[in-house]
Amino acid sequence: GILLPSFIALVALGLVEVIKKWTKKYWSYYLGFVILLVISAANPQLPEAREYLLVTPYLAVVCAVGVKQLYSLLFTPKKVWKFVVLVYIAFITYEYIWFYHMYTYHYAQRIISEVPYEKLDF
Repeated sequence: GILLPSFIALVALGLVEVIKKWTKKYWSYYLGFVILLVISAANPQLPEAREYLLVTPYLAVVCAVGVKQLYSLLFTPKKVWKFVVLVYIAFITYEYIWFYHMYTYHYAQRIISEVPYEKLDF
């Protein structure tokens, strides 16, 4: 998928930080991407829609802000936050290993076993 479940926390942290630092100077930048996000989400072919590609720069910026917030939580004096961040990093590592395995091994097997479109009756 375009967004793995591990990105939900990064998007949430990033959105909270972006909303906190919302300024009048950059309102058109944020509003433009919000409009693109609504247009993309309203499309019934959402995962396959090309409008979604217009939203990816905004999601990348929001995820980057979320990574920055997560990194700052790692250096807080509270040990609970450090533990939460380290567990989250372990989850992300596991998820990417799983995604890589599914993509390189199982996806290749699925493609080999699928019937070509030319052989299907119309």
